[in-house]
Amino acid sequence: MLGDRWRVAFLWLLAFWSLSELPAQSVVRTAENGQFEIVGFHPRSVSYVEELSRLAIDRNLRYLNPEGFRFPQRILVNLKPTEFIDFEGDYLVRVKERGFVSLDVHWSASLSLETICYALSEVLLVRYSIFNYGIKGPEHLPEWIVSALATDLYLGLRPAQWLTVAARSRKSDAPELTELITRNWKDPTESAEGYLFLSALETNGLSRSEIRMLIDRNLNGINILQLLPGLIRGLATERAEAVDPAEWWPRARTGLLEPRDEWMETMETSRLWIEALSDFSDVDGQELNLAELWKLRQEQAVRDVIEARYELLRLRILRVNPVYFNAARSLGAVFEMLLSEEGKRHRYIHQMVGFFSDFEDNKLIEETVSEALDTSEK
Repeated sequence: MLGDRWRVAFLWLLAFWSLSELPAQSVVRTAENGQFEIVGFHPRSVSYVEELSRLAIDRNLRYLNPEGFRFPQRILVNLKPTEFIDFEGDYLVRVKERGFVSLDVHWSASLSLETICYALSEVLLVRYSIFNYGIKGPEHLPEWIVSALATDLYLGLRPAQWLTVAARSRKSDAPELTELITRNWKDPTESAEGYLFLSALETNGLSRSEIRMLIDRNLNGINILQLLPGLIRGLATERAEAVDPAEWWPRARTGLLEPRDEWMETMETSRLWIEALSDFSDVDGQELNLAELWKLRQEQAVRDVIEARYELLRLRILRVNPVYFNAARSLGAVFEMLLSEEGKRHRYIHQMVGFFSDFEDNKLIEETVSEALDTSEK
C-alpha cells in the first residue's frame, strides 16, 4: 500500500495536478486556523498548505513562546498561479500597516516542498517578531533562526533528505559564528547553517528552555554571542572552564555532519502525531470522527482535508518510530479507502477497526518498552 515508489512523487504533485485545467474565472477557496488563512483557486492546494501551516506552528512552538502566537490578525497566504504573479522568485513576504503580514506564493508544479516550508516558517517568524517586539521587530530577525525552523519543518516531513542537506553543507566550511548569528533574514544564503547551529546547541546538551531563551533574545536584537560561553560551559569538553564558542562551533558542526545510520522519531512523538492526524473533530466547522467520514467523503471540503493529511502521512512515514509503523500504515489505508471511488462501506469499517486495533497494540508495545527501559536504568 505504501511501498510504490512512483506514488511518492505523485502525491507531492497531487496539490498541483489540475492547475493547468483551472477555468479562467475560478472560485476562490479558503481555509484557516488560529494563525493562518490560506487563499487559492485549487481546493486541494489550499487544504494541503493549511495542514502544512499547522505543522509549522506545532514545530515552531518547541522553540518559541506559545503566548507569542496569539496574533490579532491571521497571516494571509495567497497561492497565486503564474498569471497573477507580480513579484520575482517563488514567494514574497509583505509587511503592511498595523503589523498585518501576508505571504504570496508562486503556486506552480515546480514549487518544491523545501521552498514552501521555508516560506511558511519565514512569514510565521516575521509575524511573531512584530507581535512580540513591535513593528520594527523583523529588523532584528536573524537568518539563522529562519533557516533553523524551516529546515526542521522540512526534515520533519522528509527525514531522508538529511543526506542531501549534509552533503550540501560539507562542501563549504563553517561560517564565522558572528556572521552566522548577525546575518539578517532578508539576506538568506539558502543554506542549512542555522539548522546545524540549532542542532549543535541541542546535541551539546542545552535544554529546550535555554534554546527558547536564546532565540527570543536574539529576536529582540540582543547579541547572543555573549551568552553562549556560559551556556556551553563544560558541554563540549570535560573541562570546567567556559568553552570559546568560536572554537566550539566548527567542531560541533563537523560532528553533526558525520554520516548517520538512522533518523526516526521517539515513540511519544509518533503516537501524538498519529492521534492528531486521525482527529477530525473540527473539519469545516463540523465535529466528526473516522466513522462519520464515510458518509461525508464526497463533500469537497472534507475530501480536501483527507487528501492533505494523506499526503503529509506519506511524506513523514519513513520517520515514524518502528513501534508505530503499523498504525501509520493502517491509517494510510483508511485514507486511501475514503478517497477511492470503488470503496465499500463494510470494507472501510473493517479497515478503520484495523487501524484502531493496530494503534492500541502499538501503544501497549510503547508502554511495555518504556517500562523495560525505566527498569534497566534503575
